[in-house]
Amino acid sequence: HDLGIGAMIAVENATPVGIFTLHDVLNRVALPGISLDQPILGIMSTQLTTLPPQALAYEAALAMARHGIRHVLVTEQHKLIGIISEKDLFTLQRVGLRQISSAIRNSQSLDQLKQSAQDIRQLAHNMLAQGVAAEQLTQFISTLNDLLTHRLIELECQAQGISHSELCELGVCWLALGSEGRYEQTLNTDQDNGIIFSVPEGKRAEDIRATLLPLATRINAALDACGFPLCKGNIMASNPKWCLSLEEWKGTFSEW
Repeated sequence: HDLGIGAMIAVENATPVGIFTLHDVLNRVALPGISLDQPILGIMSTQLTTLPPQALAYEAALAMARHGIRHVLVTEQHKLIGIISEKDLFTLQRVGLRQISSAIRNSQSLDQLKQSAQDIRQLAHNMLAQGVAAEQLTQFISTLNDLLTHRLIELECQAQGISHSELCELGVCWLALGSEGRYEQTLNTDQDNGIIFSVPEGKRAEDIRATLLPLATRINAALDACGFPLCKGNIMASNPKWCLSLEEWKGTFSEW
């Protein structure tokens, strides 16, 4: 009760010999009215189901369904190293692609997007536990991070009152570079991005850049707050070298 746990493992020389659960407390102690002044040895369950740490989550779920149990012990060379519960498996299903994408699209604040970023990382851990292949996993992560970045840009443009300006609607594009651009983002990745913009007739690239750089700085800072660290090499949209007009980008490419 003090620790908020539903099971305790009895061990001898680090080897599990039994499990004592809340279910046992109810059915083997409380309801029969058995005295509490006795060892748990005669009360605990000694039919144990174990799996190695490399086993996948679905194997634990199958074992629970097959044996009608709520806990599976994790052992290595007969030594107890952990326990997985029915509650742990339910937690895997708490966040899904549809729920996260919907939450991102409906977000109205940076705090909500920060929560979605945490959910993306949780989903990635869950997918790893369920054996999803690396290529599919990185595509899922990158796609959701793209969606989060898109919404974050929308919110920042709204905050600056330029959402429906000609610049935001027609003349600027956020570039996802590096691992995100390749759909290869992993659980720990910094941000690499840039901006390409058009220059309306009668305007100069320097004027447009002066408008966009403060916005890009806020977007980079917000992404950092969501768990995407600032690029140490400063390959970010807030760097004037990566916030260029179409003609400037053409000139940059021609020199590479």
